[in-house]
Amino acid sequence: MAYKYIKKAKALFIEITAGELKERLAFHIASRMKIFTGIKDKEKPGGARAALDVLKDIADLEGYYQQKVDITSKGNPIHSQTIEATLTLK
Repeated sequence: MAYKYIKKAKALFIEITAGELKERLAFHIASRMKIFTGIKDKEKPGGARAALDVLKDIADLEGYYQQKVDITSKGNPIHSQTIEATLTLK
């Protein structure tokens, strides 16, 4: 009998949290859209970069970008590395 109650409680918990997650996601996407519409001078480099960052963030929230995972290190995320170089022309 207790297993039946636990199973019902788990199902109810999943149902409640799924609704909350959808509301939170909608809130965050709407917030970023408000930021995007508020960006002025999207044609200039600084504004275009800011607009692109906001749109990429929205796409990330919607699940269009998948986080790359290194399978050789037990699922740890792969961090991108920045390489700096100086080029001298003669």
